[in-house]
Amino acid sequence: MTLQADVLIAPHHGSKTSSSIAFLEAVNPQHVIFTSAYQNRWGFPNDEVTARYQNLGINILNTAYDGRIKIVFSSDDPYITRYREDEYERWYFKAPQ
Repeated sequence: MTLQADVLIAPHHGSKTSSSIAFLEAVNPQHVIFTSAYQNRWGFPNDEVTARYQNLGINILNTAYDGRIKIVFSSDDPYITRYREDEYERWYFKAPQ
């Protein structure tokens, strides 16, 4: 079975058991989006999970740091903008990473 995507919304906000290496290799995304709040009480995304994506060379986006993430799909690669980085560059809206 083929399961492939250019952009993956991280399962369960990137919790510790949310995505295995086998799953990530099957999907083979270029980008992953973690939907999480800044300093959330559950610690999402989990550091081990984030490292798993990084080790596979997947571009990580996180709503806690990036704000709104907008993706435009075309015949080329997806065009991605991040609110805090690309649209509203005031220093006090940047969450420390």
